[in-house]
Amino acid sequence: MSATNGAATTAPRTEAGSARPQPGPVDDDATTPAATAPPGTPAPVTAAPGSPPVTTASTAGVVWDACSISETALTAAGLNTASKTRMPTSAPTWQACRWQSADQTFELVLTATDETVEDQLTPGHYQDVRRTTYYGRDVIVYRSVQDTNKLGCYVATSASFGSVVFTVRNVRVQTGEGEPCAEANRLGAALTRSLP
Repeated sequence: MSATNGAATTAPRTEAGSARPQPGPVDDDATTPAATAPPGTPAPVTAAPGSPPVTTASTAGVVWDACSISETALTAAGLNTASKTRMPTSAPTWQACRWQSADQTFELVLTATDETVEDQLTPGHYQDVRRTTYYGRDVIVYRSVQDTNKLGCYVATSASFGSVVFTVRNVRVQTGEGEPCAEANRLGAALTRSLP
C-alpha cells in the first residue's frame, strides 16, 4: 500500500452527525434513503388497454453485488460478518451492504454503483479529497462537507461497471475517539483485493 498524499487531519467531535453511506451529497443521516423497491427491481411498467405488452430489460446483475464480498476478507479486516445488512439505495441498479466492526466501534457500508468516481465528487459537497493507491488500484479518500463532526469518511475506486465506495462511520460518538479516515484507509487497503 502506498499513499501519494498525507493522512487526513483529525478534528474534534461534539455531537452525532455522519456521512450518508452511499455516494452523492451527504446529510446528517446514517442510512441511505429508502427505495420504493428492493435493489435491482425494475420499475413497474403498464400498457394501455388493447396495446401490446410492454417489456423492459432488467439491469439486475450489471452492478456487482456489494454483499457478495469475501467473508474471509471481512473477518480478517475486523468486521462482524453476522451483522451484514442489505441497504436500500436511491437507484435500482446500485447495490449496498453494511457491516459492524467486531469491536462495535465503527460500521462499513460498501456501495457498488454505475456512476464513475468523478461523477460522485460533486463540487462543494466534499472536502479533504486526496488520491492514493492500494495494491496498484487508484482510490480517492474524502469527507462530506456536511459531516461537521468528522464521524464519516469515504474511499472510492473505479470498477468496470462504475465504482465501489467504502463509507466508514465512527459509532463511538460519546467518547470522541477514533478516526474514520484512518479506518477507511485500513479497510480499503484490506478489502481492495476482494473487489471486482
